[in-house]
Amino acid sequence: MRSSTILHKLNNLYLWARFWNHRRKVRRNELAKAKTQNSNKNRLCVLGTAKNEALNLAEWVEHYAQQGADKVFLIDNGSTDNSMEVISSFLSSGFVEVVSLPQKHKQVAHYWKAFQKFQVPQLFEWMLVADVDEFWFCKDGAKLVDALEQFDDVDVVYANWTVFGTSGHKEHPNSLRKNLVKRKPGLSPHKWRKYLVRTSVPKKLGDIGVHYVRGADSCRTISDNETFQINHYQFQSLHYWKNVKLTRGDADKFHQDHSRKLQHLIDFDKLCTELDTQLADRLRSLES
Repeated sequence: MRSSTILHKLNNLYLWARFWNHRRKVRRNELAKAKTQNSNKNRLCVLGTAKNEALNLAEWVEHYAQQGADKVFLIDNGSTDNSMEVISSFLSSGFVEVVSLPQKHKQVAHYWKAFQKFQVPQLFEWMLVADVDEFWFCKDGAKLVDALEQFDDVDVVYANWTVFGTSGHKEHPNSLRKNLVKRKPGLSPHKWRKYLVRTSVPKKLGDIGVHYVRGADSCRTISDNETFQINHYQFQSLHYWKNVKLTRGDADKFHQDHSRKLQHLIDFDKLCTELDTQLADRLRSLES
């Protein structure tokens, strides 16, 4: 009886080992196939939504060009300013492509339409989703596109906002990265994180969220605030807050159209007690 029990257990162990080895080989072949397919793709694209962002749009596009992105896809959500004029050189070169989707409060649906229209999964390996006030960079000075080399076994990388105030600017500064250097200490909670995602992950409407990805394997999903920082210039200047943020409504939720108040800027600036010049210093070193 005891011998048969041992044999039964050994047999189960043998079957389990065969199954595990089979799955390992399948996964290895899948990764090899994906690597071959990805070798024919561009490495990184950026997807963002803009509405009346003429004050910052050129700097935002330039930032991601400097970070090694191959393309920026922009959803124009009903701009009435001269946004397209300020990025005319990027449009002419083909670095930026734009789709006009003016319907309000449809940000997630617009992401999916742009994702399909621009054939993102067919042409790019990674996609970064960022609003025009969000500037990703690597803390060690590497380009974003080069940092992706270390994530061969990862499909989604989350990072949390580092949120900056106005640094006392009433009029709008000529550069967000150079002039906004006072931030709230610490990171924003996970509710306000953003992400890099392999373009093979999103399969349907809703998978590309504003702050999250659906459908990703949790075993291949990480948060990495050591490698990456997202400078989120939410308030920017008194001029921007009053003339852009308070007037254009919310891109995603209709009930937040009138939720922003002038007092929010005043209160948040008081919390911005930490000096952070990482991005400003890096930009100046590039220009020198």
